[in-house]
Amino acid sequence: MGKKTNLRSYEDIREYVREFYIDSYKSMNDYGSSNTKYNKRDQIRYWLGDYFYEDKRPKSVPYLAFDTWDENHNPLYRTFKFKQVNKESLRIHFALLSKLAKEREVTIRKIVIELDETDVSDGESAGYTEQTVQNVVNEYVEKGILVSGRRDADGIWYRASEDKVDLDKWRDAVDFFSEADPLGLIGSYILEQFEESESVIRQKHNFMFPAMDSIVLFEIIKCIEKKRGARITAFSQEDRSKEFEADLLPLQIMISAESGRQYLVAYNYASEKIRVYRLDTINSVEPKETDKSFDSKKEKADELYKYAWNVALGDANDLKQLRVEFFFQGNTEHMVRRLYREKRIGRIDDLGEGRYLFTVETFDLRTVKPFLRSFIGSIDKIETDDNFFLDEWNREIELYKEMY
Repeated sequence: MGKKTNLRSYEDIREYVREFYIDSYKSMNDYGSSNTKYNKRDQIRYWLGDYFYEDKRPKSVPYLAFDTWDENHNPLYRTFKFKQVNKESLRIHFALLSKLAKEREVTIRKIVIELDETDVSDGESAGYTEQTVQNVVNEYVEKGILVSGRRDADGIWYRASEDKVDLDKWRDAVDFFSEADPLGLIGSYILEQFEESESVIRQKHNFMFPAMDSIVLFEIIKCIEKKRGARITAFSQEDRSKEFEADLLPLQIMISAESGRQYLVAYNYASEKIRVYRLDTINSVEPKETDKSFDSKKEKADELYKYAWNVALGDANDLKQLRVEFFFQGNTEHMVRRLYREKRIGRIDDLGEGRYLFTVETFDLRTVKPFLRSFIGSIDKIETDDNFFLDEWNREIELYKEMY
């Protein structure tokens, strides 16, 4: 369990790791009393100490860094698997295991007797109450560790849940799922049923930090599955000190192939518009009632995404048009193949003699820039109805000329 800590919920852990060691926009001096901040720092380092780095420069901020090629599994999953447990609960846990090792079923009364017989200090029983034991057992039932069965004069009988799945046959599949799926945390827990061994799977590019949003993601997915609204609490990307609430209808989850960042696409009841929210800015999700308009709003979102270059959305009247003429000299086969393969939306027309016209309508032309930059030497002409984008592009071209 490590040292005693003030990190009392996973949201505290997530916020602390994010603020200090991922985004690094806070230092230890920004955080409460000395005892509080050092307790928290020591606890996080106990979990992730092998991945901490700190420059020797004055006022440097320690940060987390992972080499995904060297890691079998995401180290951030460790942050979910520690819980502050008092001495009393820990003793009940082991008494329960001891009793189930000897008998197939147990009652609360039997566990209390087991505790009274084994947990004696200075010759006196610790005096556990049935209610105290019941609280622990209820938590285990809720987590699926125990199953409640028949009831008689002795009370409800509990037994360990049975797993009839041959996990060994699924080892490699679970191994892959734990790193490839947005809810790979579930796979990480299943892998704990196996003896530790070298993974046969390696991922060269693995986005690890979104793992800390797993609980938020799971709650949102449940809302989408049930077509329910949700009230989220989140903070502003521009000012993290500004927290806000929003009543939404979650529609789908989008994941950036560029950054691995996860986004919620949702209908905002207040603005009556479809909006996009970064999952790492959402602190909590409270499910609401089922919304019968889910399907129609999902269709609207799908229609809007026909014009989206990435996750960014706008209104239909916000669309901007861009026309880019490319001129390829010499052997053009590779460049033309790239043009067709790497465009996400839009149309390409072959004008002949090595000239190709790319036309696209989207909400924010700035999102197309990385694509255009990769063809920078082959762009012959750009036309658009977005003067701001055109001025920005021309300024960048002048900067390139100065650099090279």
